[in-house]
Amino acid sequence: NGVEEAETSDEFSIEDVAVEVEEESATVDVVLI
Repeated sequence: NGVEEAETSDEFSIEDVAVEVEEESATVDVVLI
């Protein structure tokens, strides 16, 4: 599943990580922007 997800599109993976980051700390949110 991991490989399939990565192959489908990077946006999906980035969004998933962004959600996790947002929950962990808002400081990283600024870095992403």
